[in-house]
Amino acid sequence: MIRATEANVAKVTDKMIVIPGHGAVGDKSHLTFYRDLLVGTRDKVAALKKQGKSLDEIIAAKPTAATDVDWGNGFRSPKASSEMFSRALAR
Repeated sequence: MIRATEANVAKVTDKMIVIPGHGAVGDKSHLTFYRDLLVGTRDKVAALKKQGKSLDEIIAAKPTAATDVDWGNGFRSPKASSEMFSRALAR
């Protein structure tokens, strides 16, 4: 997901309109923000996994809490996001 978003950021110009599959229409700054949000969440989950935390402990730590007010009510819940990154980092 991060690689795909990075590839899209690289292709989009400052004048383009971005129409995502989920969420509001935006521009390159919105897409860049989303990529940074994904990277930040991945990094927080990775740090918790490095500490030996279980999936339940990672979810309880609420690694998405800082952005949940603005972004936690979308098509993927904060819990689902934490689970997704935890499982991806287990590979």
